[in-house]
Amino acid sequence: MLARNSLISMMASIVPVVVTVVTLPFLLNAIGLERYGALALSWLILIYVGQADWGLGKATTHWVARTSADDLDAARGLMASGIATALIVGSVMAALAGCISWLFFAKFFDVDEALRTALLDSVWLVAAATLATSILQVMYGALAGRHRFATASLAMMLSNASLPLLALATAMLIDPRLEALMAASLVGRLLGVLVAGSDIWISQFRRHRVRVQFSDSKKLLKFGFWIMSASFTCLLYTS
Repeated sequence: MLARNSLISMMASIVPVVVTVVTLPFLLNAIGLERYGALALSWLILIYVGQADWGLGKATTHWVARTSADDLDAARGLMASGIATALIVGSVMAALAGCISWLFFAKFFDVDEALRTALLDSVWLVAAATLATSILQVMYGALAGRHRFATASLAMMLSNASLPLLALATAMLIDPRLEALMAASLVGRLLGVLVAGSDIWISQFRRHRVRVQFSDSKKLLKFGFWIMSASFTCLLYTS
């Protein structure tokens, strides 16, 4: 079981990398180097800011796994509270991603004015995709806490692999403009949320009364804060 779960988790990380490498020359040919550079920077912002979810994903895994064996109703409440909290924290992170994107593309990114305008018009899509990423992190944590690693990894793999795949499909079949490419990125993130959210609803919430509680949110935020602090400390130490 441990080997199986480890393999599934590894696939969620490996497959998107392989997809990115394979699709890269086709995407470059379809949209050009300058537009791809702008798209890649947008992805970089939404990925890194979206990962800064106050440690809620890992905190949800910890508390759901710790609680579920004793009280399934309490575990469901923690999952719901985690998702609700992610909506709030993720909205803050989305606003931050939007501000960072606008400032960088407006002031520091050296591109022609047409592409700069397209980038600034796409800032809200970067923010929306960042919010979806934050929610997906918590949903992944909730599923992992209930040992539903296959669905959790599938949702994450689909979300990450969809970035280059949907961008390529959009550029070749619909519209190669940057706004359309970023809209495709948002769709990819939402696909991951849909897969994870559907599994949580069907396997955990359906036919059960689920309550969002402030005490659960406080517990998750407190634990997540220490996780995030430790991660930043390690990052600063290694750099």
